[in-house]
Amino acid sequence: MIVVRVGIDKVWEIMGIRHGCAGLITNNVIPLGASDVSGIIQQGGTMLGSARCPEFKTEDGRLQALRVLAEHKIEAMVIIGGGGSQLVVRSLKTGEGKL
Repeated sequence: MIVVRVGIDKVWEIMGIRHGCAGLITNNVIPLGASDVSGIIQQGGTMLGSARCPEFKTEDGRLQALRVLAEHKIEAMVIIGGGGSQLVVRSLKTGEGKL
């Protein structure tokens, strides 16, 4: 919620990726505005969902994710998650195949 509102304040276009890496590979990217995150703080969990994604462990999966990011002109990501989420982002940045 805060990430979206700060981004809007900075006049950035904010996108959400439904179901984590699986959504990134399948192009499940949606625009997020203030009304999309209004009142969610009381709900807990994630409004975007999460999912395991074995395809992301493959080079083809990571290349598809990079294509989706390029298609949407996504230049930066804020990853909210644990160590596994951080490894995923690192693999995109460095091109490493180890997850």
